[in-house]
Amino acid sequence: YWLHKNNQFEKLQEIPNPVLKAHIVKREIKDQWNYKITVKNAGKTLAYMTRFQLAGAKSGIEILPTFWTDNYLTLLPGETKTIEAFLDKADILETPVLLYNTYSHSMNRIEIK
Repeated sequence: YWLHKNNQFEKLQEIPNPVLKAHIVKREIKDQWNYKITVKNAGKTLAYMTRFQLAGAKSGIEILPTFWTDNYLTLLPGETKTIEAFLDKADILETPVLLYNTYSHSMNRIEIK
């Protein structure tokens, strides 16, 4: 159905880059770190297929495995959603940062304080 020749998805490429704000709370749970991330679409455009990852601050390499409660979010302007990420302490080799990108846009970075 979505591969049908009459479906036109080119307009998705024209969605402007949204403005996302995030509040991140880090807490320790035994041998894991839990990141509770409340993300808000503070812009006026759709945030479509927003993918989040935790990566090393210096290397930019994604920290794996990371277990997410949700990902690839679509947020309307003004909409807020809270997701969580879980990492084993042993898998964190450098200070993590939150990276995200939306459909057809480059990666953005949010420092975790």
